[in-house]
Amino acid sequence: MKTTEKPHIQSPLTWYADSKRSHKCVWIPYLNHIEQTKEGWDVTHRTGMLRIDLKTAKTIMLYGGSGTVPLDFIRDIQRHQCVLVVHQRSNPIPILLHASASPDTKDVLTAQVLAASDQRKQAYIARTLLTARFKHMESRIVIPDSVYASLSSERNVDRLRMIEATSTARYWKEYFGSLNLSLTRREKHPVTDALNAGSAFLAALLLRWVLFHKLSPYHGYLHTQTGYPALVYDLMEPYRYLIEDAVFSAWHEYRSPCRDFRHAVFENIKGSLDQKVWVPATHQEAHQKSLLHGIVLALRAYLMTDTARFVVPVSGDKNGGLPVDIGLFSKYGQPRLSSMW
Repeated sequence: MKTTEKPHIQSPLTWYADSKRSHKCVWIPYLNHIEQTKEGWDVTHRTGMLRIDLKTAKTIMLYGGSGTVPLDFIRDIQRHQCVLVVHQRSNPIPILLHASASPDTKDVLTAQVLAASDQRKQAYIARTLLTARFKHMESRIVIPDSVYASLSSERNVDRLRMIEATSTARYWKEYFGSLNLSLTRREKHPVTDALNAGSAFLAALLLRWVLFHKLSPYHGYLHTQTGYPALVYDLMEPYRYLIEDAVFSAWHEYRSPCRDFRHAVFENIKGSLDQKVWVPATHQEAHQKSLLHGIVLALRAYLMTDTARFVVPVSGDKNGGLPVDIGLFSKYGQPRLSSMW
C-alpha cells in the first residue's frame, strides 16, 4: 500500500496483521471516493490518496466521511476474503461487509466469547484490568498490599467487583472531598455529568480500535454483558485517570457548571491524550492516546495465544528487561504503539 503523505492525525493508518507481514489492516478516515486502476484501488480521503492492493489487505475500516463505495470494490473484497468495516463514533454497531464465513480455528471473535465463558480466563483479564486501574488510584488514596493480594488470588468475577466497589468508594470520597463537594459518584451534579461525558468520549475512541481489530464490543470480562459495549468499558478502566484528572483540574479552575468548565474538561482530556509518556511494557515513548490502541492489541494477542499474558500498556518509569510484544506490527517500524486517533 502506498500513500501520498506522511502519517497524519487524519491520515490512513496501516498495521501488519501477522508476523510475516503478508497481510495488512488499514484504517481510512473521512473517505471521499474509491476508484479502480491497473495497480489496484485508489482511495481518496480528506488529506490525500491511498493505493490499496486487496491481495494483501485483511481489514479495511472506513471512518466518517460521506463518499461512495463502488460495487466492484465490494466484489473484489469478497474475492480476496477481506473485511470492510464502516464506523462512526456515535454508533457502537458498525457495518461489516465480508465474504461468507470459512472454517477458522483462529477466529478472534470466537476466542473472545470463549474466554468470557471461561471463569479462569475471565477472572484473569478482569484482575489485570483492575490492577492497572488501582495503580493510578494510588495518586489519591493508599491501597494496601492486602488488596492487591486479594486481587491476584481471586478467581471469581463477582468477588472481584466487590473488591473494586470497596476501593472505588474510598477513592470517590477522597476525590469529591478534595473538590469540597459532598457527593457520591452516581449523584446528579455538573462534576459527575462531566465525568460521564468524558467516559463517553474515551469510549468512542476505544470502540474504534475494538471494531477495527474485529472484537465484539458487547462481550466484556469485568462488566456485565448487557446492551451496552461492556468490553469498551472494561478496557477503559486503566485509563479513567485521564478523565478524572481532567475534570478535577477544570472544576478547580472554574468551580461552576459554565460553558468554560465543560470546554476545559475536554481540552484537558485531549491535552493529556497528546502527552508523551514512557511505556515500560514496550520500552518506548508514546502518546497516551496510543495506549488506547495498545490495550486492544494486547487483549487480541492474548486471546489469539500470540502472547502468554495480557499485558496492559500503561505509563511508568524506565526500567530494565526486554520489551513485550503486545500484538500487531506497525509498517513504520518503531514505535509499536500508533499515535493516531
